[in-house]
Amino acid sequence: MNNFGKNLALWIVIGLLLVALFNLFQTSSTRGPQSTLAFSDFVADVNRGQVTDVTIQGNSIIGHFTDGRAFTTYSPTDPGLGLLRFAIGRLDDGATLRAQAMIPQTGMMDQQHPMPMNERYLKRFPQPVRVGDLIGLPVLDDQASTLGTVRRVVRTADGNIQLIVSYSRWWGWFGRPVAVPLEVVGIAGRQLFSLDMAPDEYADSPTWQDTGATVLPADATIRIALARA
Repeated sequence: MNNFGKNLALWIVIGLLLVALFNLFQTSSTRGPQSTLAFSDFVADVNRGQVTDVTIQGNSIIGHFTDGRAFTTYSPTDPGLGLLRFAIGRLDDGATLRAQAMIPQTGMMDQQHPMPMNERYLKRFPQPVRVGDLIGLPVLDDQASTLGTVRRVVRTADGNIQLIVSYSRWWGWFGRPVAVPLEVVGIAGRQLFSLDMAPDEYADSPTWQDTGATVLPADATIRIALARA
């Protein structure tokens, strides 16, 4: 009887080990092999809602797609870049972020990295965006307070692109149109951040007048910088 009990316990242990091994290989099979992505493809997959979770370790990112496949990618770093925070900010509500990336903030009036406005714009990796997708987006200051909303996008006689923002001191209500250079804002998800134009500058800006600027159609494409989320 004693030997029978020992044998039974041994077989129970073996059975549990077999079940554990089966589950391990089943999970591995479901996940599939890990693929290496270009970071731009990772951002695109996040925008399409195809990423369920990511784990960030320094510049290395590993995660899983909605179909269970694993992936890995490597994020670029730049003193004026908020690209990774932009990507993470676009993850669906059900997605899981297991670590925060330590990336320098883009910040308004960065004293440590002074540079011309256009150069700062280029260092934020401008991405193509449809004009129609910008209309109605809120423009936030560095405290995440609403300065106004985008009403139209125009090209001036000099060839510069401006966002016409309905600016108001009252969280965007009862605003007046103000011309905001494209280079001073960045996009993060479904909102814009005023990176290099302070709230006082909005208040001091003259009311925009349509004096020959060309209003860009909704299907036109422009390139807008990326901002931290």
